[in-house]
Amino acid sequence: MLFRRLGLVLIFWLGVANASLAERRVALLIAAEDYDQLRPLSNPANDARALEEVLKGLDFDVFTETNRDLKRTRRALDDFKEDAKGADVALLFFAGHGVAIDGVNYLLPTDADAASSDQLKATSLPLSEAQEAVRSVAPVAIVLLDACRNDPFSGGVSEGRGATALEDDPPTRSLPSPGMGRIGRADGVLFAFSAAPGETASDGDGQNSPFTAALVRHFATPGVELRTALTLVQQDVYDRSRGKQLPYIESGLPELVFISGQGVLPERDQLLIAMADLTPDIRAEVETLAAERNLPLAPLYAALLSADLERQTPEERAGMLMEAAQSYENFQTELQRFQSDDPRVADLRSQAEEQLTLGAFDAARALLTDAAEIDATARTSIKATYLSRTLSEAATHLLNANAARTDLRYDLAISDLRKATALYAEVADQGIDREAQFSYVTALTSLGELQLVAGNTEAAYQAYSTRAAFAQNRVEANTTDVEWVRELIWSMNDLGSVLQQQGYLKEAETAYSTALEFSQWQADQRPDDTDLMRDRQVAVNRVGSIRLARSDHAGSLEAHTEALAIAEALLATDPQNVTYRMDISFTQERIGDARLAMGDKAGAKVAFETALQVGEALVAEYPGDQTIRRNLSVSYERIGDMLVSDSDYPAALDTFGKALAIREELAALDPDNKPRQRDLAINFDRIGDVQRFLGDMDSALLAHQAAMTIREKLAALDPTNMVWQQDLLVSLDRMGDIHFGENDFVAALEAQERARAISEAMVALNPEDLSRQADLGTALKKIGDIRAAMGDPAGAREALQAALDLRQSLAAAAPSVPVYVRDAAYSMTALAELDLAEGNPAAAEPLIADAVAGHAQLAGAAPEDAFTLRDLSIAQNLHASALMQLARNSEALTVALASLDTADRLIQLDPDLPEYQHDRLVTLNRLGDAQVAMGDNRAAVDSFKAMVAQGNLLLDIDPYSQPWANDLGLALERLGNAQTATGDVAAALKSHQDALALRDWLVNQDSVNPVWYRNLALSQASVASALADRSDFETALVHQDESLRIMRDLAAAYPDDPWYKIDLVRALDQRAVLLQDPTAENQEALAILEEMQAAGTLPPSYEEWIPSFRKTLGLPTKF
Repeated sequence: MLFRRLGLVLIFWLGVANASLAERRVALLIAAEDYDQLRPLSNPANDARALEEVLKGLDFDVFTETNRDLKRTRRALDDFKEDAKGADVALLFFAGHGVAIDGVNYLLPTDADAASSDQLKATSLPLSEAQEAVRSVAPVAIVLLDACRNDPFSGGVSEGRGATALEDDPPTRSLPSPGMGRIGRADGVLFAFSAAPGETASDGDGQNSPFTAALVRHFATPGVELRTALTLVQQDVYDRSRGKQLPYIESGLPELVFISGQGVLPERDQLLIAMADLTPDIRAEVETLAAERNLPLAPLYAALLSADLERQTPEERAGMLMEAAQSYENFQTELQRFQSDDPRVADLRSQAEEQLTLGAFDAARALLTDAAEIDATARTSIKATYLSRTLSEAATHLLNANAARTDLRYDLAISDLRKATALYAEVADQGIDREAQFSYVTALTSLGELQLVAGNTEAAYQAYSTRAAFAQNRVEANTTDVEWVRELIWSMNDLGSVLQQQGYLKEAETAYSTALEFSQWQADQRPDDTDLMRDRQVAVNRVGSIRLARSDHAGSLEAHTEALAIAEALLATDPQNVTYRMDISFTQERIGDARLAMGDKAGAKVAFETALQVGEALVAEYPGDQTIRRNLSVSYERIGDMLVSDSDYPAALDTFGKALAIREELAALDPDNKPRQRDLAINFDRIGDVQRFLGDMDSALLAHQAAMTIREKLAALDPTNMVWQQDLLVSLDRMGDIHFGENDFVAALEAQERARAISEAMVALNPEDLSRQADLGTALKKIGDIRAAMGDPAGAREALQAALDLRQSLAAAAPSVPVYVRDAAYSMTALAELDLAEGNPAAAEPLIADAVAGHAQLAGAAPEDAFTLRDLSIAQNLHASALMQLARNSEALTVALASLDTADRLIQLDPDLPEYQHDRLVTLNRLGDAQVAMGDNRAAVDSFKAMVAQGNLLLDIDPYSQPWANDLGLALERLGNAQTATGDVAAALKSHQDALALRDWLVNQDSVNPVWYRNLALSQASVASALADRSDFETALVHQDESLRIMRDLAAAYPDDPWYKIDLVRALDQRAVLLQDPTAENQEALAILEEMQAAGTLPPSYEEWIPSFRKTLGLPTKF
């Protein structure tokens, strides 16, 4: 395995290595095991002999001394100094007892006397003496001490190289420390102890100690520098001891030292070097998991480094390491289960197990590949062993798949699972035994799961459908075989899930119903079996989910309610069972989905909150469980949706943020996991929606673009996955909305046309899926809106009519589905607004009336739903306006009063929500207009006064809100006009002056806003008219001149806008009324109108103004 963390194969070959081969190298090996007074040891002599062979192979002159007393040990050191003088590299190895007394390290010869500490010091060799001897021989000195034995003064028998107790020491005397003490850095000397300072080492169960065995394996590693070789020794001992023993290295060498020749570092050695760089915290995480599950360290370290898990959070690492641990355990289990009759295959599998245990994944997989090749060759050449060889080869591929999964390499696992399932399929009808049959379906299950993770739903479908067909054949062969019936239930549920993702909802429901049928049969046979009860609960939930997808909301609620009853019964049998608690949370969410689709928002909220409570409690207990954390993110998402529907956008953004934090962590754990990527996109989409509602369009655009990027990749990866295609459609819709809000109509149209194309393809695939038709209706409606904004009324009408036809058919097909009724009403309103814009209120009014009826139906079914009530209020206001344009004023008044009642109901639901207060202001404006149209100006005054009060209330909430200040200005203007109509001139003047002051403030806040500027001109004219009514013509003329000046500015600034020219004509006419000789004003107004007429820009309704002005000027009116 090549560690991605390292980035390249480690080749430690430098030019200096060639020179090292010509060096003189000497080594003194001392072994002491036959102690006179201390506990004898088993391995030191073996250790010395084993290392001697290694060193001779590296061109060392080796001097070995075994079982020497102190005198002979010192003589050996003296002889070594004489014989080795002038060497380039000198090495000392000691195997035996070693202790630290009063901070000084001692090597114990065979005659060491442990009667007391003082006596022990007198009969032992100080390490410093041995160090000096070696250092005097060569400029590079290497000291290897395999002498840090397990608690040498504990007395009795010990597994380590321990000494007997110091019986003559007084009680106050401090005992020697077990193990060797820390060595300070010494120039020119490299120390390697078999254990860390103050720690002890094992003597080993074989012929060599763990430290010496590692030295034999790694000291001569080709191409590595000396310190790297000893790092390999260190990490090898640490790994094989499962963290119990960690050798200590202290180097004072001034330069690189190469002991062996050129070479490439093996996979196992790459792992050991990479392990050395890990932090203690990460080591502790791995060691804890390995200890808990009784696993070797290396496979976990290899998975950690291969997948770059050290960069993740502890929680993220824990999840992925657990997955690696489980895959390793599966490998071990299957290795025991899949026994081979061929000793060559068995031996290769055994070697692969050893390599996997050492973390050498590539080596393990290569060995298993060789084993599979042996079976493959034999099964095609020897007919008599065809069946057994095929099963053996398949089993080897299953082992290889688990090895790949331990390394978190899903692509390699998929490859081997494909090979295994293909082999099983070859012999499935040849009487394979029950164990092999279940191995086949297990392989198909794993293959389907990994294909879904990889984003290949078609391949997952093939695996699951093969599995279901095989299980069904087993059940048909024996309908009372409970194990195969359960397998059929599970396979049908998995198959239905994939079919649902691909958009085949009818087929998915058939699969789920089959699973439910068999689960019911099982439950009838064994009603007290909790496993069978849960099978039924899962099946019922699946049926409920598909019913919801097919718009059978009542049927969905019925199924999920039944599933909840089963889940609650199971939980009652075991209240702490994690699976049962998760089932409760899951089912409550599905009940909430069904209730929300039926318009029962309150019931949905209760269900979602219950699910959230269970999810939060589970995460608190099991914070590292990825499934539980992902489920909690779903609960946050549902609660966030409810907060959005309540217009509590800050709280919704916070809740979606909690979900995003979980999903980002889970996606980082497994970047190739496509369902987790989809979860991320959903979250980005929700956050973008809320940011749009809050007016933060830049942030909304970034969020939706992030969602779009993920969804485009997923949709391209698997075009058959209709869930992913639907997700892309949603992103296109959101991006279209943002572009539309920014007046980028070309980009908006492009996005919605892409959405339309996807929707049409999905409808063609499954015409019975009403939800897909609803998506197409949404795209068509928005295309119509965009084309209307682009000035293409014909294109807009075509798209809007198509959307209306489709949506009306949906409402007729499923009248109990609120969203279909609502969508139809929206389309009616959109077409009506197009008619009104074209001056055709007669065509618009019936459409708006039907829209009002639809919204009223929904509001009647959900009287507490603010969203529905707002829709009704907006439609009622538009209806009143259309009726007034048709001079059906009494009907308009009735509708306006009904709209006011709706607005008041909204405020009762939430009196603190400014949007509802503003809705009431708009409704009062429409009511006042209707009353004026009816000639009831006194009632209109009351309505407009109430409108003014609403405007003041809004400005109390936000005194600096320009839109609300503008609304209050309009209310004051309308009030002034109504007061004038009742003859209350003084009150009218006051209202218009208040409006003028407010609009002057608005212009000062935003001097380039033409709307604010025009409104200021209108207020100047209204004040002038009110002053004229009081015969104050001089002051009136001042205000009218200011109005005229503003209108001239606007007409000049926007020469292509005919309405500013009409405003200028009106201002000239109003000034003329105040003058004794208005000839100049009338001439200028007439010239403007005739110029517009000649250019073809004069609106038709203003053609009659021309003869009126000509008549006033005494000019011919017909010519």
